[in-house]
Amino acid sequence: MGKEKLFAYVLVKVETGRDLEIKGQVEKMRNVREVSFITGPYDIFAKVEGETPSELGEITLKIRKLKGVKKTLTMHKIA
Repeated sequence: MGKEKLFAYVLVKVETGRDLEIKGQVEKMRNVREVSFITGPYDIFAKVEGETPSELGEITLKIRKLKGVKKTLTMHKIA
């Protein structure tokens, strides 16, 4: 059997007026499985998939480096 995939949930806060642009960029990223707008202190929710914790970290770092991203919060799924 194949190795079970790991998942993380990334909350993204963006600069005002950049939400559509950044959502579109995140949707095009490899291993991003879901992207939605959300309410609250963050603007975008992304579900990402990887084979290792470091792969999840790489995806999160790519999101964090997008122009217009103010901050991210990553939560790893554990069960």
